[in-house]
Amino acid sequence: NADQRLLTSVYGAYFDRDWWRQASTSTDCSSRDLSDCRVDGRLRNYTTMGIDSRWFGKHSALGVQSELEAGIKLQSEIQKRRQERYADYASFLNDVRNSTIFMQENQDRRTQAISAFASNRMQISEKLTLTPILRVEHIRHERNFFATASGTPNPSSADATLTELVPGVGATYQIDASKLLYGGVHRGFSPPRVEDTLIASSGAATSVDLNSERSINAELGLRSSQSANLFFDAAVFRNDFSNLVQVGSIAGGSTAYSEGKALFQGVELARSEEHTSELQ
Repeated sequence: NADQRLLTSVYGAYFDRDWWRQASTSTDCSSRDLSDCRVDGRLRNYTTMGIDSRWFGKHSALGVQSELEAGIKLQSEIQKRRQERYADYASFLNDVRNSTIFMQENQDRRTQAISAFASNRMQISEKLTLTPILRVEHIRHERNFFATASGTPNPSSADATLTELVPGVGATYQIDASKLLYGGVHRGFSPPRVEDTLIASSGAATSVDLNSERSINAELGLRSSQSANLFFDAAVFRNDFSNLVQVGSIAGGSTAYSEGKALFQGVELARSEEHTSELQ
């Protein structure tokens, strides 16, 4: 009806990539001649599916005019990874497989996530609005290994779950017709990726005690419309991380990770001016 609305979206995507290329390290390619190089197949496919349902409603609980938005989202992601290696270009052309090096990687990575939230925008007075928000995240990672780096069948798997409560509050104050003061304090949260929290060690899948990123984020700003065509925005912000994660990469030569505190703070300024001209 006029005061209540339900919006539900169902979505999905499938992406397949078969990428054949020259092996990427110097020991796999002793000369510039392609015939001397090992050939790698980085074979990937990705499936994403989900449903997102949101409720929008107007109400006047406790005598305060409010706009409620609440929702729940379920998402599943599957990443299948194979890396096949031929000893040289001729073996690739003729499909001659060396059993000790052919299967470099054979695994899949899975994530299932549920997110729910509720946000209530309250009109406290003619000029002041207050919007508390609460979100809960539940994530399950799973990683399945079907073979060791030498291609030997050796199935193993590992999984990890985490649940996080993420609150926040925002406010606006209409100083006059052209000036709006805004601000908020929110908790920041970013979970570790499935490949960072679950790894293979000595041919077996294991869990790594990698924590989520967490922060307290605050901002205070002023928006002003000097005229119909001129807009100005200035804000100060502070993002205080109790835990910031830095993860290495195979391409960078290391998969080590580190965690620690970090502080980002500063000022943002924005100005826009719309130029119009009348055609004669």
